[in-house]
Amino acid sequence: MRARSMFRLLSRIKLQMLLAIVLAVPSIAMAGTANAEPDATGTFAGKLLANCEYRYSGDSSNSTVYCPDTVSIGSNAGQSFTGVLKFDLSGFSGTVLEADLELFVTNNYANDEGSPELTIYKYNGSWAAPDTTPVTDALPAFYGGMHSRTFNITGKDGEWVKFNIAPLVRDSIAKGENELVLALAGSWAEEGMRFFHYLSFNTLVPKLNIAYTTSPIQLPSPQTRIAAGNGFTLSLQDDGTVKAYGWINGSKIEVPDNLTDVQAVYASNDCGYAIRAGGIVKALGDGCTVPAEVPNGNVVGLVLDGNAPAVLKNDGTIISWGSGQFKIPVEWENIHAPFKSVSGGYNHAAALTWDDDVVSWGSVSMGATDVPEDLPETTAIASGLNHSLALLKDGTVRLWGYYRAERPPEGLSNVGAIYANNNYSVAVLKDSGEVVVWGDYGLLQPPAGLRDVIDIAAGRDHIVALKSDGTLVGWGKNQHGETVNPAPPVGGLSWLPGSEIGTTKATIADENLHDEHYGDLTLRYRIGAAGSVRQPYAGEDPADYGFDTELQSGDELAVSPGQHIYVVAEYEEEGEDGIDKKIAYWSDVDPVVAGAPPTAPNVSADDASNTIIGLTTAMEYQIDGGAYVRYDGTSAPDLTGAHTVKVRVAADPATGTPAGAAATLSFTSNPPAPAAPNVSADDASNTIIGITTAMEYQIDSGAYVRYDGTNAPDLTSAHTVKVRVAADPATGTPAGADTTLSFTPPSTPDPSTSTPSASQDRGVDVLVNGKVESIGAATTSTRLDQTVTTVIVDEHKLEQKLAAEGQKSVVTIPVNTKFDVVIGELSGRMIQSMEQKQAVIEIKTDKATYTIPAQQINMSSISEQLGKTTALQDINVQIEIAAPNENTVKLAESAAQKGDFSIIVPSIDFIIRAASGDKKIEITNFEAYVERTIAIPDGVDPNKITTGIVVEPDGSVRHVPTQVVVIGNQYFAKVNSLTNSTYSLVYHPVTFVDVDRHWAKTAVNDMGSRMVINGIGNDVFNPDQAITRAEFAAIMVRGLGLKSTSGDTSFSDVKTTDWFSGAIQTLYQHKLIDGFEDGTFRPTDTITREQAMKIIAQAMVLTDLKSKLIAKESATELKPFTDGNTVAEWAKTNVADVIQAGIVTGRSRTTLAPKANISRAEVAVIIQKLLQKSGLI
Repeated sequence: MRARSMFRLLSRIKLQMLLAIVLAVPSIAMAGTANAEPDATGTFAGKLLANCEYRYSGDSSNSTVYCPDTVSIGSNAGQSFTGVLKFDLSGFSGTVLEADLELFVTNNYANDEGSPELTIYKYNGSWAAPDTTPVTDALPAFYGGMHSRTFNITGKDGEWVKFNIAPLVRDSIAKGENELVLALAGSWAEEGMRFFHYLSFNTLVPKLNIAYTTSPIQLPSPQTRIAAGNGFTLSLQDDGTVKAYGWINGSKIEVPDNLTDVQAVYASNDCGYAIRAGGIVKALGDGCTVPAEVPNGNVVGLVLDGNAPAVLKNDGTIISWGSGQFKIPVEWENIHAPFKSVSGGYNHAAALTWDDDVVSWGSVSMGATDVPEDLPETTAIASGLNHSLALLKDGTVRLWGYYRAERPPEGLSNVGAIYANNNYSVAVLKDSGEVVVWGDYGLLQPPAGLRDVIDIAAGRDHIVALKSDGTLVGWGKNQHGETVNPAPPVGGLSWLPGSEIGTTKATIADENLHDEHYGDLTLRYRIGAAGSVRQPYAGEDPADYGFDTELQSGDELAVSPGQHIYVVAEYEEEGEDGIDKKIAYWSDVDPVVAGAPPTAPNVSADDASNTIIGLTTAMEYQIDGGAYVRYDGTSAPDLTGAHTVKVRVAADPATGTPAGAAATLSFTSNPPAPAAPNVSADDASNTIIGITTAMEYQIDSGAYVRYDGTNAPDLTSAHTVKVRVAADPATGTPAGADTTLSFTPPSTPDPSTSTPSASQDRGVDVLVNGKVESIGAATTSTRLDQTVTTVIVDEHKLEQKLAAEGQKSVVTIPVNTKFDVVIGELSGRMIQSMEQKQAVIEIKTDKATYTIPAQQINMSSISEQLGKTTALQDINVQIEIAAPNENTVKLAESAAQKGDFSIIVPSIDFIIRAASGDKKIEITNFEAYVERTIAIPDGVDPNKITTGIVVEPDGSVRHVPTQVVVIGNQYFAKVNSLTNSTYSLVYHPVTFVDVDRHWAKTAVNDMGSRMVINGIGNDVFNPDQAITRAEFAAIMVRGLGLKSTSGDTSFSDVKTTDWFSGAIQTLYQHKLIDGFEDGTFRPTDTITREQAMKIIAQAMVLTDLKSKLIAKESATELKPFTDGNTVAEWAKTNVADVIQAGIVTGRSRTTLAPKANISRAEVAVIIQKLLQKSGLI
């Protein structure tokens, strides 16, 4: 056993003690800690009686004694120097709290062996300074007695330095000595100088300052709120009662009703204890008693594990009753008392003294009592099975004991509290309240994201954290609910209105109710008022909550208004006395109850304008006996012609209200639409000839404007104008066919122009890394009634600029005037050079910006297609932004009508072509996502931009990842895609009624609005239903905005005629799936979470999210999950990547459920997170 002492400032006693009791509560033995000073304190200055120096050579037994003004300590050139001080203690009376030796240190010399050091010895013999110096004399036996720790004198020069010598002073006081003789020994240097000086003249003489008290020591009552042992946890409540979780000695812990006025809880590994007001200890747990040696009052700290039991009393004394070495030495009461806290393990105990010294006693075999000699100032202690911890003043941690005990992690700092049990240790960081665990073999790592922790209960195989908001978070082994974790929601359980008014129907997705972690589950329920049943903890007995009625799929339950249905999923576990039933999951259900149908709505037919007056989004309509369609505020039906329409209030699954009675409306045929009007373009005067007030016009695909005789449009510059006869609501006549007119910008005839359709070249500024360079020439021409501006970049000049700018330059071709088509043209050799320099090309117009890395153009592939013999300088590459032709516009408008969405911003074409001679190809696909930025015009609500889409030539629509951003003062839509095409920005709001109270509501509705996921009809999504592998493949294709491919399939069980064939083949071509070893894909099987995570991880490579991850072992990411070791080997790396990226966090803090089926809601969430984390939405 060893004792070790160190200095600590009296002025900081109160602060340090307060921190110790708030934060430092070792789990295996609670620390009772002083946080207040004694009632009366004082300081005593010992008078310096003598100050001398012994100087001697290493090969001599004699030394020379000096008593100079400057004393040397250490060694130099084969000589050693020892200082001796004598102080007067006569007249001192009281209890020593702290004692400091103060020296004014100068001339600090270090060598290769290190800085000077100082060890202070208490000399027990008599010593007197010589009358005159120098004197040659033998060196007294200064080094055989009690001594301080070794202090490092690093960097001390010209300043007062204090050294804690409280144990040395206490020893002298206890022995009744009136003088204190101290020998100051330095460090020996084999070579060079390793010493320092201290001064001893005028006001710089050495000082002895003693802080003491004459009143009794009174430690405050302990305040430990949580404690844990082997399979149980105790929690102190605000009202002074105790809650217990788990079992002790095979029985559930019963807390007596009369156990009140509790101030702290403590746990040994086998029993629980409550410390009541007055320091009275009460035992908790079957077979647990308070040892007879524990006093009936005044207890502030306990160590009741192992062979070194001890009690800390509120007067700072320790009672221990171990035998032999397991009992604290009696003399330590004189040397080290008073004590502030105690801790203990299996074969040792430790105590923290008032002056922040650590002492330890017990078996020396494991090293737990070997307190480091150089241990700095300590603010808290904790003990595990065979090791101990010290929290140092600087926020770092030291550990000693069993050689296999894992040492604190490298770089661990800013620690506010420490704990230990078994072979593991715990630290809580000051500022963040984060938890660090080591020595646990990876079994007790804290849940991801855990913060704001203020206290820890470290059990044998589990840990519970108390957060600043008063909540408890537990992890580790959970036999009987000791981890105090609220049971997570029951999965696969949904509710629909029952067949009778006032009833609700249960639907259970997994009929077998088998859980990968718990095995077979049984659902039980009870009905009660809202809030009448608290959420149980995982592992508790369902019978304690009155859950005794089994729930099966299809059961219809009668529920009164205000009542909830409480459901638990229980599992069976073999216990000591038979089979135990325990809670795995639970749900508090505000049920959807069947209600009475609404009456017919108050709507009417406006036959002239073919609209329904009074139609709201709560209603649905049926036309001529067809299916009912829910009105969403934008998809009004086309009622031209004769129709019978029924309108009713739609069913509301959220409230259980069925569809209401229908109102029937009749519409008659309207007059035919007028023919296209006889109007023409006067391009010279920029006017429309023949327009009348019965007509309306549209400019450049904008909205139609009724002509009133005064609002003639400004048609300067290039425009495409459509004119038609406006609709007449009075007669029901619809708008007529349109006449299309073209207007061109005014120009001055140039006799030198050789081609009527093209203008002369003019200089254009091109930006290289934002620097303006005159290296472009522009021509203007027409193509199919569209104005075209082509900017040709000078190859030689651009090459010079790129060589000067270096790698990864950005070349921007800006065209600020309004044209239908803008083309940037570069030679193939120029593109190849930019590829090698990793340069990026931007074509920038007032409507859009096309940003493409040169590498994505892929000149090697282009050269292969145009002919390898073709020189690159003879290949022209054109990058184009264009308004689509009329046919494409009509196709998009037709798709919008069919798809129930609105086009908010006119469509834009993005095209890349390459040509050499008469050979031309179009680049349509890229290896990585390419960004297009589309300007949102002023006056367009950016909140109405739901997503971007591509309308395929067959009229089908696919989502492309889109996000709305603000650049400067304007809104833009960033569209990322792997293809070139025509892109449109649309409004497509979707709200599923059955996710209104679901945890995944936001993600489900977002992905539905983006056309990534679909419902099952009637605005119902069924979020908890499992999903098939084919359905998941289709959602992945839609989410990533991939263009579906066709052709032969790669799997034996996927036919080209299957609806999912294109989606599966698309994922296969993008290397996102590989199927099973037997060559099948098994499209109709439900997909597990680990299978889905593997595909998501592959998609992270495609979106470039994978490259942003930190390289880690997969075990690191899986460690927080108790079922992490069940992840299949083929999926571990992928699952770890998805977890690190923050796409998947587990079904609970400790459960990953890799083998469980993934639900539709979970798919929506992970697809949304994949796109968000990849920066695509």
